[in-house]
Amino acid sequence: MEPAPEEDSLDATTAKGPVHIEVDGTRYETTEHEMNGLQIKALAHRPPGNRLYRLESDHQRVEIGDEETIHLHDGERFVTHPRVGKAS
Repeated sequence: MEPAPEEDSLDATTAKGPVHIEVDGTRYETTEHEMNGLQIKALAHRPPGNRLYRLESDHQRVEIGDEETIHLHDGERFVTHPRVGKAS
């Protein structure tokens, strides 16, 4: 008899099942459990030049950089905003 795989030992990159996140009030599903800011904006069809913020439980916004990779949690919420003062 072979031992059963240990589900609890799975790390973020091998976790199973989809993750549901919300960007600007719209819900999205992904099988990726780690994404960077550009990937999250692309998933939500937002302009890559916009800023991305994760909404924290205490009503704080934390900016997520374009190349910053984060672990996604089911139900996590994000908002985007155009950059202000962009040079033309």
